[in-house]
Amino acid sequence: MEVRWNSTFYMLQKFKNIELALNLLSVDNNSIAELYLNNDNQQKLQDLIILLELLKKATKHLLAASYPTHTTFINKKLVEYWEIIDSSSIVSVVLDLHTRLKIFNDITEQENAINLIHQAFNLYKSQLKPSVAYNNMTSNEPKLYTTQQFF
Repeated sequence: MEVRWNSTFYMLQKFKNIELALNLLSVDNNSIAELYLNNDNQQKLQDLIILLELLKKATKHLLAASYPTHTTFINKKLVEYWEIIDSSSIVSVVLDLHTRLKIFNDITEQENAINLIHQAFNLYKSQLKPSVAYNNMTSNEPKLYTTQQFF
């Protein structure tokens, strides 16, 4: 039967968890004390556990790098959409009456935020469909509309 190194590691970890109880048992029972590990073997066992722990960490790290996980997927998407999220956040902060441009440290950041507002405005303006009320308001003669006529 093939035994993998990680099975041995997990078995040794469980042994370390119950080592105190086994020590007490070996002190009380001479037949168990004869079979139990001596100090030299206990040190070798501890060294083996340290080595296998390092292998476990390295294997886990290498496997995580080669297979997509939630963490790597989320991180990749955040990086991909950060520019969109960042510009939307900046627009909402600038339009907030309480913060406006106060949160930006220097004039360059403030100018960038203002430019983002202008870009957003121009984008929405380009998508705006001309309405009857808007067309009539641009004529030379001003007309008043009731809310029912306007909408």
